[in-house]
Amino acid sequence: MKLTRDSYTKLMQELEKKKTTIRKEISDKIRDTKEFGDLSENTAYDNAREQEAFNEGRIKELENILREAKIITINADKSKVSIGDTVELSYDNKKIEVIIVDSQQANPEEKKISIESPLGKAILKHKQGDIIDVETPNGKITYKVIKIK
Repeated sequence: MKLTRDSYTKLMQELEKKKTTIRKEISDKIRDTKEFGDLSENTAYDNAREQEAFNEGRIKELENILREAKIITINADKSKVSIGDTVELSYDNKKIEVIIVDSQQANPEEKKISIESPLGKAILKHKQGDIIDVETPNGKITYKVIKIK
């Protein structure tokens, strides 16, 4: 997985927090809720155990992401599309603007598309004026790179 230095750092911080602070909080909840009596009817205990399972699952996920991560740098050169760029595209007489990000920052509602998405992969390293065909689940779409910011 390709990540920017910023994304890598944020994931490392999240992992550290989940392994220390959150693990301790959940452990304390489990210990405290055991004191409420019969565990078979103890909803607070069940909830704490579910939180523990979710936290441990996220820890494993983060460890896998970080172990496989390749750090990529943001290029200041705006002659070709790269991560961190805002790109204005046109297709079918429509214009859209997208921001190229790593997979951890992707958010279609904010027009942030991953470099691993079909469109992100297709427009990377292209220049202003280039025409690009992108295979999507709905068929091929032809885009033109209007501007790289």
